[in-house]
Amino acid sequence: MVLILVDGKAPVGELSAKVGNAQLVEQSLQELERDGFIAPASAGSSVWVQSTSAQHSVHAADPGSMAPAEPLLESEKSFLQASLAGGGEEGTEDTRPEEPPVAPSLPPVKKENKAVNLNVIDFSRWRNYLPRPGVIGLGALLLAIGAIWASFGVPEQRYRHLLAEAVGQVLGQAVEVGELHLGWAGQPALVAGSIKAGNGGMSLEEVALVPQWSSLLSRHPLCKRVEVRRANLPVVATAGLHALGDKLGGGGQGARIVLHEVTLGLGSVDLPGRWSVDSQGGPEGQTLITNTDRSLRATIAASSAGVTVAWQGVNWQPDPALRWKLDQVDGQALISSAPSGAMLVTLSKLDVLALDGRWRGEGRLQLNGEKLMLDGRLALRHMAGARFSELLGRSRIALQGSYSADLAVRAEGRDWAALWAGLSYEGSISAGKGEVASLDLLQAVRAGVGPFSRGGATTFDSLEGRIRRDPKNIQLSGLALQSGLASATGRLSIEGESKLEGIFDVQLRGSANRLRAQVQLSGTVADPQLRRLR
Repeated sequence: MVLILVDGKAPVGELSAKVGNAQLVEQSLQELERDGFIAPASAGSSVWVQSTSAQHSVHAADPGSMAPAEPLLESEKSFLQASLAGGGEEGTEDTRPEEPPVAPSLPPVKKENKAVNLNVIDFSRWRNYLPRPGVIGLGALLLAIGAIWASFGVPEQRYRHLLAEAVGQVLGQAVEVGELHLGWAGQPALVAGSIKAGNGGMSLEEVALVPQWSSLLSRHPLCKRVEVRRANLPVVATAGLHALGDKLGGGGQGARIVLHEVTLGLGSVDLPGRWSVDSQGGPEGQTLITNTDRSLRATIAASSAGVTVAWQGVNWQPDPALRWKLDQVDGQALISSAPSGAMLVTLSKLDVLALDGRWRGEGRLQLNGEKLMLDGRLALRHMAGARFSELLGRSRIALQGSYSADLAVRAEGRDWAALWAGLSYEGSISAGKGEVASLDLLQAVRAGVGPFSRGGATTFDSLEGRIRRDPKNIQLSGLALQSGLASATGRLSIEGESKLEGIFDVQLRGSANRLRAQVQLSGTVADPQLRRLR
């Protein structure tokens, strides 16, 4: 059985060839068209109508060539419809090869390449979401805000008054605020050229205020953030930044105040380096200050006794005048006023890892006018000999071992460099097993009275004594060394940078006798000389 697909494209001849009976196909198609099952694919006459007309023409030329077609009987119609559906009579085998079904062709897809311009926004779509009055109201609001910012008359005076009043209350003195103008600090902001205190102890430059938009038109405008590019202010003033933020921000969380490239003053002197200050950077909203390389950070808060400061540092160099860096530092201090009116910094805790040892101390720094005075106590534990010798000056004696000291520290100066240069200390020292290079006391004893001896080293199992250092010299007194059967006591001083002077009593204990000798030390640190006196 063969299925014939009438798709409006196959000609009558092709369908006739598939069925094998042209007359039957034409008559069946005519019948189907007459009954409304199919329709011609072209506007002209049907193919089979044209075919019939052609046959009539042939009949007219040769009447005997073909007999006229007779109407189909009902049985013939049924047979033809069955043939079109199945391919032939029942029981008759169709030996022609089956033709694959032909799928209907689809109309060609028309592709349109449209360039998308991301910079063009179709605002007409807003009409689907906002009614016309809403669009007009939004535009009017934007125009009103723009007009306010463009004119900027009333808000400028209000913000200047807010700044002057808030900063003046925190500092307790009159404050001058420069002209304000519209600027940018990551978002629209009011920028003041400078803010200066009456006595000149504080100045802020390039101050940008980011307002609270909800308060822009109110009689009491507020800020949510203040950025300061450069500033010079006392350390104690940073403790009031949190309260200043509350006044500028209207309570609650308050405005956040951030200062960059800040010079911090302590009395009449400035802290070394530049700092950054954040009024809400510390825990519980405390003020946080950090130095430029972030090797030190400190939190500052106001208290009933004064201003408390707590700091932590890693690989921090307190001052370029110092050759050392502190591997780790942790401390606490209170800044207050002394009865004399001077500023007083009381150091309650100092814990430092430096010079391959641990330092712990406490003390007090007093700033009286243009003079700095420092006094305190410092405990050193387990410091390497090479590092301990650095405390003896630039031309130092080469030491080995582990040293400890308990020192009383004092210093005076007009600035930090003078303070470190005028540092003096006094206290006890001790060491376990170690060595003093270039000084061999036993060799000097064995050499006899008179000649000088150089080189060698004195080893010891223990060392004790006292040390005193001032800007001019270093003195080691009450020294006691133990090294097996030998022992020595004496004193040593280093004058200036390198001159050595000292004397030692050396004892050698044997099984039968005891030898005692006195040895003199002279020369320089680079070339020490020992000579036995008796």
